[in-house]
Amino acid sequence: MLLIPIIGKISWRNPPFITISLILINCIIYFSFQLGENKVYHHLQEHYFKSGLLEIEVPRYLAYVDGKPYAQAYSQEFSRMTQDSIGPVTAKLFKDTLFQKELDSDRLITPEDPVYGKWKGLRKVHLSLYESIVSVHYGFRPAQARPITWLSHMFLHGSVSHLIGNMIFLWLVGCILEYGIGRRYYPVVYILGGLFAVLLYFAVKHASTIPLVGASGAIAGLMGAFAVIFGKERVRIFLSLGFYFNYFKVRAIYLLPLWMGSELYQLFFGGVSQVAYTAHLGGLAGGAGLAFFYLRVIGAVDTEILQDNGEDKVSPKLETAMTHMGKLEFGKARRLLLELRSEEPDRTDILRLLFNIDRHFPEKKAVHQTTTAYLRRLGG
Repeated sequence: MLLIPIIGKISWRNPPFITISLILINCIIYFSFQLGENKVYHHLQEHYFKSGLLEIEVPRYLAYVDGKPYAQAYSQEFSRMTQDSIGPVTAKLFKDTLFQKELDSDRLITPEDPVYGKWKGLRKVHLSLYESIVSVHYGFRPAQARPITWLSHMFLHGSVSHLIGNMIFLWLVGCILEYGIGRRYYPVVYILGGLFAVLLYFAVKHASTIPLVGASGAIAGLMGAFAVIFGKERVRIFLSLGFYFNYFKVRAIYLLPLWMGSELYQLFFGGVSQVAYTAHLGGLAGGAGLAFFYLRVIGAVDTEILQDNGEDKVSPKLETAMTHMGKLEFGKARRLLLELRSEEPDRTDILRLLFNIDRHFPEKKAVHQTTTAYLRRLGG
């Protein structure tokens, strides 16, 4: 479920400097220091598979999982494994925190073991390569947490798509909150929200050595604060359930249980995922708590950004068209969108909705005209 607030009016004479700065900082860090990480990961994997570490550690891990001391039989079992079966076992080996601790303490491969010297040297190289990865060195690893990583993790990202997704949410929620509580308090909520997020993550995943990266915990803090700060105000939101989407107006405070419920559902019923839902919950709760404190101590909130900017004749029609699309009434939606396009020919969002309708009917001539116009618009 995607449930996000819609930005009201932004004054470009007084732009949201802090939000823009945060987005720029995140982007600069990723493209300056993290963009080549995939090559390092590839080199790390290549070293592990070709250096001999694989042949030494996987048989010990098979014995460890069985709860038995290592014996030559486990090396023989490893030699019979296929590439398809080795991959999942290796993935579990890396994520098994207790096994890694046993390795590092020399209890599984002792100095008396004939392969100890070779293994120790190879593992030192492997760990050095691993630590050279920015998201590993500056990501938050609960079992090996360093003070700086409590802060640095929230400015790192795992991929371009991870970065873009977080920055979109930061823009949508951050702009509103920056105008609402001002530039003095807004970055405080961002940073403290991120710290609350990682605090809950640490409490639940304290033994994990997997690095946590991403601004989503801090952004969740902004979302929690947004819901409380604008509590009784009716805000416009966009709802998407995959097959259904629409715009609504609801009181901001209702978003908090909806957001938290969505995170809890994903955490317990969403299956295996790399998304840190625990951190999101910590951010939401922390941001809400900070907002309650802000309202009691300071209390000043500017709700002007939530107001409609004059009489808007297009948005109500656009919402009606979206409602028709949600009900699969494509004919009604298309007629209304064509009317809107004649009134606002330069709006890409109207053309995009027309394209989304027409592409479902490839046998009709209209799809070619709409597609051509849409591509020209995207091309500038």
